[in-house]
Amino acid sequence: MRRNTNKPEYRFIAGALVATAVVGAAASVKASTAYDGRWNVAINSRDADCRTGAIPLKIENGRVGYSGYVPVSVSGSVRGNGAVTVSVTGGGRSANASGQLSGDSGSGTWSGSSASAACSGTWTASRS
Repeated sequence: MRRNTNKPEYRFIAGALVATAVVGAAASVKASTAYDGRWNVAINSRDADCRTGAIPLKIENGRVGYSGYVPVSVSGSVRGNGAVTVSVTGGGRSANASGQLSGDSGSGTWSGSSASAACSGTWTASRS
């Protein structure tokens, strides 16, 4: 037996499903931030014993994560005004950073430690 999909209850269910999909899509778009995307972060220090270099990061819905291949753990967040905080651990080292993003760039300070040294410095970022 074939169902009549023109009945009001079927149209209501179909309408509810479409409305749910539209609201869900709007919520996922709204959850993104102006700073979402991939970022290249250059790490600098004046101390010769501290390692400098670069780290690729990603921001998704205001959450900072790592987009590279070296086994490190990265966590952090970006507020709507661009204020950013990040923690990085791996290879017996740890560091914390804070700063400000604006448009496609940013900068700030960091401090960290390993088994043999305490380090600090600055960082700069550019959206890739």
